Amino acid sequence: MTTLKTSLLTALFLMPISIAKASDHDIGLELSIETMFFLNDSESTELSNSSSSLTIQPNYRHSWDFGNKVLDARLFHREDANDEHRSHSDIRELSWTQSIGDIEYKIGISKEFWGVAESHSLVDVINQVDYVENLDYQSRLGQPMIKVSYFSDIGSFSAWVLPYFRERNFASNKSRAFSGKINVEEESSQFYSKKEEKHVDYALRYAHTLGDIDLGIGYFQGTGRNPILNYEPQSNTLVPFYDQLRQASVDVQWTGDSLLLKAEALYRDEATFGSSNAAITGFEYTFFDLFNGHDLGLISEYLYDSLGKTRTSFDNDLFSGIRYTFNDIGATEILVGGFVDLEDGTQVFRMEVQQRITSNWKYDFIVQTFNHVDDNDLFFAGVQNDDYVRMNLRYYF
Repeated sequence: MTTLKTSLLTALFLMPISIAKASDHDIGLELSIETMFFLNDSESTELSNSSSSLTIQPNYRHSWDFGNKVLDARLFHREDANDEHRSHSDIRELSWTQSIGDIEYKIGISKEFWGVAESHSLVDVINQVDYVENLDYQSRLGQPMIKVSYFSDIGSFSAWVLPYFRERNFASNKSRAFSGKINVEEESSQFYSKKEEKHVDYALRYAHTLGDIDLGIGYFQGTGRNPILNYEPQSNTLVPFYDQLRQASVDVQWTGDSLLLKAEALYRDEATFGSSNAAITGFEYTFFDLFNGHDLGLISEYLYDSLGKTRTSFDNDLFSGIRYTFNDIGATEILVGGFVDLEDGTQVFRMEVQQRITSNWKYDFIVQTFNHVDDNDLFFAGVQNDDYVRMNLRYYF
């Protein structure tokens, strides 16, 4: 494992250099230093109130034949000083795309995004969550795939064959907010399918814009990306179980002059746990050109999931937020928002500030707090003492 990790790290550093010698294609490299400070002492005296890590993300893109052929590569590595389980490498993208008339083919490792909601990626099902990166489910692992898309006047039709399943990664409790109190035993993962991670999954999606309405209809059949974590008392660990899933979904957004109306809904059928449904609906209203060109957006979304609190923390919740955009040379943006559980009163608050300092330097600053957390909450009960401040300083080559 050490040899493999060293080889990948070497490739991460040398890839932009070797490609640059070969041609003058689109090459980039992002370096980031992250520092976290926890505002409360942990129940365990062994856990630190601070942590730091370094990430490196080289990328390369080349297109030719008038953009009909594209080679795309994006690699990722994080090295964490406190938790070796949070140190990890991933191929975010390594794909070949070719367009022939109205048909587009993609093969390799890639990321796909479905959905329109701000608060939670409900219908997004292709890629596995990179769980050690963020708590908002936005970071995703690269997914091996074969994709074929057909573009027509009545919309785009896409089909995916996903030949290999990516298990979710988990930090240890040394990372506190990224893990909770009990460690997850990834090596002991269980699957409904006897083929385990080699089970071939399939997905379909139709997308179309009808005037002011953006519509997406999706279907997925295969290994569910969200594991059920079963407690193992003998080892005091959680063991992931990956069920087989069939899921139909729809996402729609209506765009007005200042108003966005959004909705996502799905019906899922799990081999072990049966059928359930979930939905997100809400709006974003923006006041433009305030205070010499600033924009102020008001966001509100309601989240429902019939799985209940034994399977999700977002079963009956309200998300509200404010997005303030300065529209300045640094693209400064402030997002303040939070969830309130309408049944037990659990509150999760988040403030994020991001700004480009120069053409090469950028920072993002995050404050995350957990308030009035119910002891029965599936996830947040384990991190209720882990309020934190997180700072990322990024440099782009």
